[in-house]
This record gives sequence, C-alpha cells and structure tokens, in this order.
Amino acid sequence: MAKAKPKQPPANHRNAFVACLCVVAIYSAFAHWPVLSAQAHCFDDKTLLAAFFSLAALQLYVRGTRANQPRLRHAALIAFALGCLAKPTAVVVPALMLTLDYWPLGRLDRKAVTEKIPFFALAMIFATITLVSHQRTVGIDAPTGGIIESVLTAFHLIAFYLGKVVWPVELTPVYLLPDPMSVANPTIALGLGVSVALGVASLWFAKRGAPAPLVGLLFVVLALSPTLGGLRYSWVVASDKYMYLPAVGLALVAAWLVDLAWRRAGAWKVGTALVALTLIAIETTTARAQLNQWRNTETLYNHMIHYTPDVSILHAN
Repeated sequence: MAKAKPKQPPANHRNAFVACLCVVAIYSAFAHWPVLSAQAHCFDDKTLLAAFFSLAALQLYVRGTRANQPRLRHAALIAFALGCLAKPTAVVVPALMLTLDYWPLGRLDRKAVTEKIPFFALAMIFATITLVSHQRTVGIDAPTGGIIESVLTAFHLIAFYLGKVVWPVELTPVYLLPDPMSVANPTIALGLGVSVALGVASLWFAKRGAPAPLVGLLFVVLALSPTLGGLRYSWVVASDKYMYLPAVGLALVAAWLVDLAWRRAGAWKVGTALVALTLIAIETTTARAQLNQWRNTETLYNHMIHYTPDVSILHAN
C-alpha cells in the first residue's frame, strides 16, 4: 500500500506565502539597516556571514524539498558548513529545518529526521571543536547561579529581544543583564511572564490548526539558544546582532498574518496595506534618526557608553 504524501498547501497559498515572506524580509532588513550594518562593521563580520549562509542553507533546503531535488539539499549542506566556519552559532540550522518541516512544509516524519543526520553530524563536529578550543584559550564560564540563573537569563533574553524588535528604542550593540538575576527583580519577572504567555498562546493556536505562531517562536528560541547564557564564551552577553537569524521566525509569523488578512474581503486588504505602509514610514523615519549614532567611531562609542556606562571595555577604546 502506497504511503500517502504529506498534505501540501495549495499552489496559490504557497505563492502568497513566499511573496509575503519576501516583502517582510526586505522591509525588515532595510528598516533596521542601522542596527545591521553598524554592528557588522564595528564589531565583526562573522555573525553577518553566519546568518547569510544559514539563510542560504534554509532556502536551499526548502526549495530542494518542495522540488524533490537532492542536489539542492546537498548544496544546503555546503552552505551550512560555510555558516559554521563563519561562526559556530550556525550549528542550530538542522533544528531550524525541522521546524520548517512541521510548517509550512508539512512533512515532519521519520524521513525528515533521518535525512538531517549529515547536518547534525556536522553540527556536533563544529560544536565540539568550538567548545574545546574556547576552553583551552579564553575559557568558558558557567553562570554562578547555576541552572536557575541560566533559565531566568534565557527567559529574560527571549522577551528582551522580542521587545526590541517590536519597540526598537535605546538600541546599542551591547546590553547588560539586569541585576539581580532573580524573580524578585521586576524586569526578570516580566521577561519570565512574557515568555511563558507567548508559549501558551502559540500552543493554543497550534491546537486549533494554526501552527505558524508556534513555529515562529520555536525558530526564534532555537536560533537564539547558543547566546541565551547557558555558557558564557564572550563578554557580550546580549546584543542586537544575535537577532539576525532568529528574526526569520518573526518574519514567518508576520507573513502568515499578512497572507491570512490578504485572502479575506477587500476591506482587510486595504487595512493590511495601510498598516504595512504606516509601519514602513515609522521604521524609515526612526532608522534615519538612528543613523546619526553611527557617523563615526567616536559617536558610536559615546552612544554605547550612554546606555551601558558600566561596560569597562568601552572606556578603553
């Protein structure tokens, strides 16, 4: 008996999804251009390169899966390897592929898992090399508060980054963690509450046949996981550049919402277009204002010191 193929969305739905995703991705890139370009040039290019090759790997994987072309999946493996060579935080890409298998590809089964074995094997190799080399050179620190501090830090950072995307104010390439790291701190309690609420809401939507919010949240969390504070391998514990790849998860949810509204009656289409144009206008204005902080090295460091004066390394440059 032939095995039934996973149910795929209609062709017009897929095309609308891809079109909306492209629009949202392009808008996000240009609207937040000061954040992307400044950090890439002032700190390093490896995060940007890792995000580029990771996105290429995901795109090749999706295209190869839909067209059933193994050569595209092989190209995805090469792009993934290049991403890991740029920066080992790209090791999460195989897990991100599984989230896309769940939605929108609709093929999360044993075959989808087993075909990722080469990706996971490569990820393990790069992760091991990175941990060993870091431990033998600059060292790797664990949070002094143990597992509880690690969990609270992760919940705080998830809510913190999502908040910066929704309301991008007081942006700076480096942020400090709140002190103390405990639920008695209102900032930590808020981050914990927001993260849990988002998780419950996304599960509620998934149970009612709308998996996009759950996939988007999982994508963000998995892509952020190497920088959520479980292991401290850098003095930069929080930075906007860590949202390069995770922002794709938010784009997935945004594309789903736009597609959902666009397929309704004419009033919804008009409303969607007006909201999109309003957001683009606001982001364009604020992005141009933010550019003033990146005129040169002096203005950038003065900007960072203004928001994070306790970061000693900034005063030495």
